[in-house]
Amino acid sequence: MTLSDDRIETCVKLIGYGLAALWILFVAVCFLFSFLGLLFNGGIGKL
Repeated sequence: MTLSDDRIETCVKLIGYGLAALWILFVAVCFLFSFLGLLFNGGIGKL
């Protein structure tokens, strides 16, 4: 029983960490694109 419980707990932890990593990556990409957009818009506006 303990072995299967440990496996389930490990799987849940891995899934949780994976989802957290994906969420952080998604937010980082969104920030990067908005920052690049602001840079390009500012550069074009100044030109």
